[in-house]
Amino acid sequence: MLKARNLEKAKFYLVMEENGEEIVGFAQTIMRNEGTVELDRIIIFPEFTRKGLGSKLLQHVLNESKKRGFKKVIVNTGKDEIRARRFYEKNGFEKLEEYVVDTPWGKKLELVCYQFSF
Repeated sequence: MLKARNLEKAKFYLVMEENGEEIVGFAQTIMRNEGTVELDRIIIFPEFTRKGLGSKLLQHVLNESKKRGFKKVIVNTGKDEIRARRFYEKNGFEKLEEYVVDTPWGKKLELVCYQFSF
C-alpha cells in the first residue's frame, strides 16, 4: 500500500505491509524548480528487500511526479554505491555527472547525479 503526504515543496511516500500496520519503506521528493523534482531518498527496509518493492515505489514516485507536471526527476547517489547506481540505471535514469563534495566531517564524498526525463 502506498500513501503520500505533502509538505510544501516536499512529498513523502510510505510503503506499508499489506495489512497496513507496518511501514516497510519510504521515499521523499523535493521540488527544485518548476520542472525538476529531486528524489531525496528511497529506502526499503532490509527484511523487505529483493521483492520488487523498491522498483514499485520508484515507479509510483515517477508517475506522481509526472502527474504533478515535472519534466524530470534527479537523484544523487554515492559513486561507490554500485547497487543503487544499477537500480537507477535499470529503471531508466541516465547519468548526468560525477562530482565531489566536502563533508562537514572533513572527508570528500564522490557522488553521481542521475536524471529521469518524461
